[in-house]
Amino acid sequence: MRKLLLLALFSLSLCTPALAQSTADFEQLEPTLERFLEGASANDEEIHDAFWHADLTYTSSSGKRFGKQELMEGVISAGPTEPVEGYSQIYSAENFSYKAFGDLVVINFVLVSETDSNAGYGREEFYNSGVMLWQDSRWQAINWHATRRME
Repeated sequence: MRKLLLLALFSLSLCTPALAQSTADFEQLEPTLERFLEGASANDEEIHDAFWHADLTYTSSSGKRFGKQELMEGVISAGPTEPVEGYSQIYSAENFSYKAFGDLVVINFVLVSETDSNAGYGREEFYNSGVMLWQDSRWQAINWHATRRME
């Protein structure tokens, strides 16, 4: 009887990792980021609200740390970016990679800000790292860090 109980416990311990596997949809990870960057280019409030998790911790490239409420206050006060003739600013991601840990994913990429105006073309790059959480059938950023890339 004792051997049977030990065998049953051992068998259950082998099954536990299979039961704990993630249900996250990793195919939605990069499109989520791309959709966000497109919306961020227009300072779209709804896109920001959907992308950032309620418990967000954001560390900006200027070294300031804040949460979703403060981030959203900045987005709302700035308002949507209106198209201006002769001026555009577009955000994109390069060198995207991720490491999965169940329903959490660490993402790394180079955020590229391209500005085209009458004054000329400008390009800035930032190393961005984030922790994305799969919850309610969507990816949201729960931790974010941006660092201006120095040449």
